[in-house]
Amino acid sequence: MLSTIFTLVIGGASIYFFYESNFIAAVILFTWFLSRLFGYNLKRIFEGIGNSEVEKHSNVAIELKVNIAAVLGHQALSSLFEKLKENKKFTSKFKNKSELVEALADNYKKKYKNENDFTHEKTGVRYLWDAVKYNIKNNILWENGEIDFSDSIQHEIFIPYEYKGEKEEEERLWLDLGSGIRIRVFVVNGLIKVQVGNFDKETSPEVYRDSGLAAYKTWETITTFPLMYVSQVIPTHYLNLSMYATDSYKNLLKLETTKDWTKDWKELNAEIADYNYLKTAFASDAPANKKFGKIYKKFYTKSLEKLAAENFNDLNKKKDDDLLATDWMEDNNINYLNNFLMVFIADYKNAREKNEKYYLTDYYEENP
Repeated sequence: MLSTIFTLVIGGASIYFFYESNFIAAVILFTWFLSRLFGYNLKRIFEGIGNSEVEKHSNVAIELKVNIAAVLGHQALSSLFEKLKENKKFTSKFKNKSELVEALADNYKKKYKNENDFTHEKTGVRYLWDAVKYNIKNNILWENGEIDFSDSIQHEIFIPYEYKGEKEEEERLWLDLGSGIRIRVFVVNGLIKVQVGNFDKETSPEVYRDSGLAAYKTWETITTFPLMYVSQVIPTHYLNLSMYATDSYKNLLKLETTKDWTKDWKELNAEIADYNYLKTAFASDAPANKKFGKIYKKFYTKSLEKLAAENFNDLNKKKDDDLLATDWMEDNNINYLNNFLMVFIADYKNAREKNEKYYLTDYYEENP
């Protein structure tokens, strides 16, 4: 309570100094007021100047592959199938979910001209990959070799229940759940999410409130990859921070007013400050200190917990016979896989540093 009163006093003081034309004091107090209200870390604001220099030299490749077959087999599609039948969103040409899934998989292959469909011999898992590649070069985003002016890592596809030919697919303007489903993979609040939707109120998996102006879930999350905890080479801008995408804000939509709807946003901003600290430290090869060790351990522990919860396997995990590999052979790329998503991240700036040390030289120096 005292903390809230103090925050309001700071806000009031900033307004007073604005009226008194003391703009320096007013701006400082107003910034402090916002930092306490929404959880912004003042240190993060000033560190942003240094981070921008690091991000200006970014050179990162991110490849995302969504297993369409696994997404279509998810429980979310079973629930959707039943609701679509109840609401008569499409003709009941599909007797069961299996027929629906097979039709969607075939229509995906036709529409996107992708025949990369196979079943793993040992695991029996079916893979139908939809891939997209991003590059962040000098803090500019490229998607599949072209500059992406949306300035956001987000990829979405639409799969019709009935494929009627390439020309008609191009002419579809508005596609609701009566015509087909959407699958998207995108970054939000430092996480990579794979979702299926776009649900209306009648087919939504969860209605937050139904009285007055309704609020309901439009996308069902299939899997989540902890990007910001696994890798600290992505410029902060591309982590797509949004207060409206936090769980505590959704509690506000559910009319759970007893909870602090800014709680997750404050915590996220504190972690972004730590993220920027690690990013700058890695880029400058600063020697590890107590603060670095504490933050690194926190992020590493969170990454392991979240990867385990989503059943991600580290495809680059070192084997015993890799431990003697020399520095120039060491692969620092990130490559994780679960049934729904494959994530590959390469920091080419790191590769350039190895190039400078090992390839551009014409001598060999033995190491102990």
